[in-house]
Amino acid sequence: MDGRIGYTYSSDLINDEDTFFNLASDLSYQHVTGCGMTYHLTENVSVSGAYNYIWEWGSTGPYNLPGVGAVPGTEVATQADTHIATVGVNVRY
Repeated sequence: MDGRIGYTYSSDLINDEDTFFNLASDLSYQHVTGCGMTYHLTENVSVSGAYNYIWEWGSTGPYNLPGVGAVPGTEVATQADTHIATVGVNVRY
């Protein structure tokens, strides 16, 4: 059996003033931790599993209108944390 752990750090990807333009973007993150293991069933077949946690991340900024810019007194926010589990079967042939 093989095991693994990991950590990923990313600087803040979206500035607060750009939050409005990134609401539909893919999930952003700053800290990710993970662990996994592989169990060898035979010499040619193994099963792997992994778990990753994307720590809570958020961004808040003003509402923006085309040609006008940031609207004073408005706010738009995005926030997420995520759990990801994966399982795979590896076959060598």
